[in-house]
Amino acid sequence: TLPKPNIWADPGSVIALYTPVIIWCEGSWEALEYYLHKQHSTDPWDTQFPLERGNQAKFSILQMSKDFAGIYKCYYKSPGGKSEYSDTLELVITGEWTLKIPSIGSPLRRSSTLQGYFSQSPSLQDNVGFYGKPSLSVWPSPAVTSGESINMQCSSSLGFGRFILIQEGKQHISLTMDSQQNGRMSFQARFALDSVTANHSGTFRCYGYFRNDPHVWSTSSNPLDIFVS
Repeated sequence: TLPKPNIWADPGSVIALYTPVIIWCEGSWEALEYYLHKQHSTDPWDTQFPLERGNQAKFSILQMSKDFAGIYKCYYKSPGGKSEYSDTLELVITGEWTLKIPSIGSPLRRSSTLQGYFSQSPSLQDNVGFYGKPSLSVWPSPAVTSGESINMQCSSSLGFGRFILIQEGKQHISLTMDSQQNGRMSFQARFALDSVTANHSGTFRCYGYFRNDPHVWSTSSNPLDIFVS
């Protein structure tokens, strides 16, 4: 069996609604064609020839939408046969539009009717969000001394099943926790960071998602800067 290729997304695997993303598959210099598979699909999601004088193929998504979120893997074919599948790539979308109509209570996906709803009742705009941006807070303080412990809390009025805490630009901190309900309209998760070091200095954001849609996240919280001296 031929060696498995590498797969990655550029600029990253967490992509905002409507923004472009490229999925790269890198294999053998002898590869004749690359195939990209999306989970739950029997046929290849896309096929591409290698780039000229290269051992990579480029799969472009011009505008990220919910339909593109999910789990991908790729393989290639060469004169020697078919390669193994790559490791999996999880592509996440943030900020998928949802409109809650108070009198109906069911979400209306973005469509041409949105403007019609707004013109009939401008107050409905208050109910439009990108899955409702969660809030992120820290206790006891965003400025701490190395060795101390901090708690970061992500909360929302929407009933997200899980929350994710991510440190920007540093892949080694990405934490997921189940949501806990605190009161009728408050859902939250508390992330305990024990014995912090200089590696914890940086910008954090959190997201929420529903358990049945793990690759569709809310818009991110506002950034929170942590300083460890």
